[in-house]
Amino acid sequence: MFKPLSIAALVMTLAVTSGDAAAQQRGLPAQSLRTLLGATPARPSSTSARQVQIGVGTSAFIASAGQASAAFPGLIPGRGGLTLLMYVFVEETQALEAFSIYIPPTPVVDERPMLVAFHGFGVSHFDIAANTSFIAECQARDWILIAPYSRNTVATPEQDSQNSFGSVQSQVHVEAVIDYVIENFSVDRDRLYGVGFSMGGGAAMSYAARHRDRERGAFAAVVNHTGTVSLHNTYHNVPPDTQTLLEGLFNGPPGSQAASFEFARASSVEVDSAGALVQGGRHMAINLVGVPVRTYYAFDDSEQYLIDQSLALHSFLSATSTAHELIAQPSDCPLPQQMGHCWSTIDETEVCDWFELHAFGAPGSFGHVLADRDARWGNLGVEPTTTGIFAEFDYAVTAAQNSVRLLSTINVDEIELDAVELGLNTAAEIYIRLGSVDGTGDRVRVKGLSLEPQRVLRNGQSVGQITGTSWPTLENAWSFDPVAHAVVISEVDALPAVWSIVP
Repeated sequence: MFKPLSIAALVMTLAVTSGDAAAQQRGLPAQSLRTLLGATPARPSSTSARQVQIGVGTSAFIASAGQASAAFPGLIPGRGGLTLLMYVFVEETQALEAFSIYIPPTPVVDERPMLVAFHGFGVSHFDIAANTSFIAECQARDWILIAPYSRNTVATPEQDSQNSFGSVQSQVHVEAVIDYVIENFSVDRDRLYGVGFSMGGGAAMSYAARHRDRERGAFAAVVNHTGTVSLHNTYHNVPPDTQTLLEGLFNGPPGSQAASFEFARASSVEVDSAGALVQGGRHMAINLVGVPVRTYYAFDDSEQYLIDQSLALHSFLSATSTAHELIAQPSDCPLPQQMGHCWSTIDETEVCDWFELHAFGAPGSFGHVLADRDARWGNLGVEPTTTGIFAEFDYAVTAAQNSVRLLSTINVDEIELDAVELGLNTAAEIYIRLGSVDGTGDRVRVKGLSLEPQRVLRNGQSVGQITGTSWPTLENAWSFDPVAHAVVISEVDALPAVWSIVP
């Protein structure tokens, strides 16, 4: 998993506005806030430096209260809140990640929703302040907003470091930012939202599909504005210099063996070079079943291939019964050279109103997991057998029968589940049905069992218990970990089998 070992933060730019004014205006009715972002800046309400507590064990000195910072110049005058430009050091990549953050003026003990905004191609995290009114929306709603730089760390020119297309390197950096903010600020983990435009829309969707662990910051809803949701298709529709960038990010062209997996894991759906959804493809968006998703595009957008990708994404998500909305409308771009491709296609008030309707929902009782790495996917932890290859399987939890089905597994070394979390009765016999399609068996770790079982059965027959650390390679077996309160089942046969844990 891509959890940084440690994170150090450096505050670069600070500003606050009047909290009293914010409290008075907090009930502002929903309306388009573009008109509030005029040229008149907030005026300092105090010139004396003071310390402001912004999280447990974290504080910053405010040198000029009420003056908008370079991080977010579009603050509503008198509205209140704190803006920061920060860096986190990411242990895994040994590099710094920049991000902008807005913190509401409400007490730090109050958990607040958080919006993560992903910038487009060729710009940085300042894009969110310069070209959207999301900062004002978050001020009006007492939300936290973060805009990551999304740096990639491969050997590309420095000026291209923010053009990440949802690469693994950039998502490690975004994950570090989200981890830091959740750990240091009062964030409502049930109300994390993601939004992005163009390259950022693809990155937001990819992050949502690859991060489904609520404790680590899973999005409760996502808005994709004409995103690059299929990088294979994107590669065939961009100039040669951008193709070279993509090859550097993903280890070659998408048709090569080395790069195919990397392109697919950073995409939401697989779309061929002609713009058609690949039937039976590796669609990471399968992990978003049950997650509300909106896709916007401008019908006068000059980037037709991105409209094709939006339609393909809608086709896939609609077929999987996911709550997906596709909205097409005029672009309303302020500059002719944008040719219909700009942030202005969406109304930020409408988007945030829609976000407010949604909170993180418990993972469904059945579905399909497509995992690109060792991580937690909903209620299930997945460890692939071989890296660089997707692990996948079907699952179903039937609490009434006290059973879990883990079938059609591919490249799965171990699946971890928590019986209590899944609503199973640990005082009764628990049934685990397993079945593989790749010719190998699987290991299942069942947590939440405080007492060692009387016995463990496979297809009604007792199975031997392993008490040491050495597992037989050609023999079905089980063990009990009293420290972790877990039973580990080792199935060596690819054929379906029913295991039962007898308390």
